[in-house]
Amino acid sequence: MAALWIRITAETASAATLGLEGQISARWVSVLEEESSRLLGEGKDLVLDLSGVTYISLEGARVLSELSSKGVRLANGSPLIEGLLSP
Repeated sequence: MAALWIRITAETASAATLGLEGQISARWVSVLEEESSRLLGEGKDLVLDLSGVTYISLEGARVLSELSSKGVRLANGSPLIEGLLSP
């Protein structure tokens, strides 16, 4: 079974970076939403490091787009992932 690992790879009082590894599929988007919402709720600037992401479902792309519209920065995505997330 494919999984998504989410780790805080950097954190300060005002910012955090979440390193994502694996697959952002419908099964795991709620976990990503919850962790992102928690950090945003603490007033932190948030960066999602997508360098370890191997797959994004349509639901995963929707959530990443929503987070991006809330000011979350998406970093280190492969060209394929960046193309999927482009408007």
